[in-house]
Amino acid sequence: HASHFRLYRDGTLIHDEYDSPGGTFAVPTGAATYRIIDHVLRGQDNFLGSTSNTVDVTFRSAAGSGAKPPAGWKCDGSGTCTVLPILQAKIPLPTDLTGHLPVGTSITTLTVGHVPGAAASAIRSVELQTSFDGGKTWRDARTVRAGAGKFLAVLENPAAQAGHRATLRLVATDAAGDRE
Repeated sequence: HASHFRLYRDGTLIHDEYDSPGGTFAVPTGAATYRIIDHVLRGQDNFLGSTSNTVDVTFRSAAGSGAKPPAGWKCDGSGTCTVLPILQAKIPLPTDLTGHLPVGTSITTLTVGHVPGAAASAIRSVELQTSFDGGKTWRDARTVRAGAGKFLAVLENPAAQAGHRATLRLVATDAAGDRE
């Protein structure tokens, strides 16, 4: 399977689908903590950059809570949609054309915020880690706040890893307890 999408409500799996990017889901109206895990494999397509990606987000939601969708957004179903308070990150890596980090120290600016249209909540913490053994062990990348939702991260790529792939893990939280 090229992708695996899972949706949890208060720790209980409520949707599990392969080869799907997600969808529209009917959920109970009461407040709950939701978790989405979406794993995508891209190696089979000879993708030179990231050959796999896992997005794991946690957020609180209830019927009627959240920001109204921006003008022009389509709302399936009853028309009472809101934008979920999901965090997202942008990490432009300083890689070469084959997707490899240069040996030594690199600095990148990462941006962490909410999906467009979502109610904003201050970003509380950002942790970026690297692994050179497929996620068995992790090294913290030094990060410093560089403004609202902006962080500088120092990536270390040892000479012994030249030509090998690195795995990144980002954990970000906001003041409302949402997590990516």
